[in-house]
Order: sequence, then structure tokens, then C-alpha cells
Amino acid sequence: MKIIDASGDIVDTDNLSRKDLMEIAGRICYHSEDKINPESADSFIGGVFKKKHHSVSEFAVYTILIPNGYNSAGFFHHKYFNHKYLTIDFTSDGIYITGTVRAFREEYQRCNDNYLLNSMVYCLKKKNPLFFEDLDIPEYTNLVEHAEFKILTVAEVDALPVSLLKRHRWVLVKYIVNRAISHELVRHRPCSWLQESQRYCRYSDDKFGNDVTFISPDKSFPALRNDANYGKWFDAMKEAERVYLELLDGGASPQAARTVLPNSCKTELFQWCNLEEYDTFFGLRTTPMAEPSMREVTIPLFQKFKDKFPTVFGY
Repeated sequence: MKIIDASGDIVDTDNLSRKDLMEIAGRICYHSEDKINPESADSFIGGVFKKKHHSVSEFAVYTILIPNGYNSAGFFHHKYFNHKYLTIDFTSDGIYITGTVRAFREEYQRCNDNYLLNSMVYCLKKKNPLFFEDLDIPEYTNLVEHAEFKILTVAEVDALPVSLLKRHRWVLVKYIVNRAISHELVRHRPCSWLQESQRYCRYSDDKFGNDVTFISPDKSFPALRNDANYGKWFDAMKEAERVYLELLDGGASPQAARTVLPNSCKTELFQWCNLEEYDTFFGLRTTPMAEPSMREVTIPLFQKFKDKFPTVFGY
């Protein structure tokens, strides 16, 4: 049995390709990070689309600048178009549109007679065929050069005014928390989440150290800091681990054995969203009303966001 502290950290993704980021995020579900190599991303992502694991395709984001001069009215008022999962801003430079690979794919599949949308997805397919190779996207030969649909780099997004930076800059956070806190985290619906799966992770395997890891509760709950109460918690975790491992030894699958694991069990998960959503998130999850174990993670994480994005969180 292992006991560790909870944590939350910004993951540096600035120099990662979109497909590498998608693979890193997706592999947390099975803890198959040991299978990552220079050639593994293509086959992993191909499997994601084949199996229709669409949540993984949310972890690649594109920001497109459509320059002024295009007739975009039809795009934004199309009867089937629903841009709930696209961030759209009209500026003097043109139209900024940010969305995940999943959002662009699903909008195209719902609304594929939209001239401007087709053109954007066509540009994205040229940029990274892997994400869109199964979509038959027509090329509009009478459209102004596709290169004018500019796909922004992370550095170019970071150079945007604060009002746009908040809405178009996405950040990846990795949490190591207990299961109770993870249940609260994933309630933030505009965010994308990928989480360690107890259904598939077999904690008796060597890569997990052949035991179960739990998150220490003593920092968050004063009542558990005395020896007697902490001892009761420790004994309960030890017994849960014992029964879990015995179930596996007896032929139970991980998804069956996990039913005896408590809320204190460690889990890892990724949060992926824009700075505007993180602003809302911290406003809810760092206050005195938030659960103590949540505050233990979110308060120091909020400081890391302030340090990295002072123009957004400098308050």
C-alpha cells in the first residue's frame, strides 16, 4: 500500500504536437504511457477514431483566423450549425475560431453543406490528415487560397489581447487526487476530461508496484490528524487493498475487484479547457465553501496560473 499527497500541476504542452498531446492525454486512461515512442502516436490515434473514443479527440485544439472579406453570414446562421463547442470572436483582424478536433469533426458531419465550415475543415485536414482522413471533404477551387485561413501557433495565441487570450488559450492540468475529488472535478462540463480507469488498470501489476495507492486525508481534515483516527483510516485502506488483491488473485476482473475500493483511492486525470473556464473554475473551487481536499489542490494550482498568465489572473 502506498500513501501520497494530492497535487495539481500545469502540464507544459507548448512544444508538443497536437497528436503527441492527444496520445499523452489518452494513455492516462489505461496508464499505457510506457508504450509511447516516436512512432506510436499515429497508431494510437487511428485506434481512437476506429473505436469511436471521441473524448480523446477533444485534446487537440486549433485556433483559426479567418481574415476580413469573407461572407461568413451563412456559416454562423446555418440552420444546422450549433457552435456551442466552438469559441468565435469577431475582431478588426477577422474572425477567430477555436475548437477541438472533435468539435470541428462533429460540426462538419452535422452541417457539411456549409461552404465556410467545409473550407476550414479542409484546411485542417491538409494540416494534419490523421485527424480527418475518414472525412470526405470537397475542395472548393473557387475559394481564395486556403492559406489565408491562418492556423495560429501557441505563441501567436499568447500574443493576443487579454480578452481574446482568455477565450482562445487552452491549458492542460494534471491532477493526482482521490476519487471523491475527481467526481467533483468532472462536473465542470465545458472542460474536457480524461481519467485513469479502474475498470482497466490492474493495480496488482508491476507498473503499479503491485499495490494500491491512496491519497492521504490528514492535511485536509483535522479530525484525522490524531493518531487514533488516522489509524482507523489506515486500517480501512489496508483492508480494502487486501480484499481487492485477493479478488484479482481469485480470478475477478479489475472492473469487478474495483467495487471494494474506497473514495481515498488515488486517481490521475487531465483537465483541458480555456483560461476563461479556468477563471470560473477557480472562482468556485478555491473559496471557503469548497471541499477541504479540493482547496488543498486548487489554491496552489491557482497561484501557478497567476505566475504563468499574470495578465489574466493578476487579481
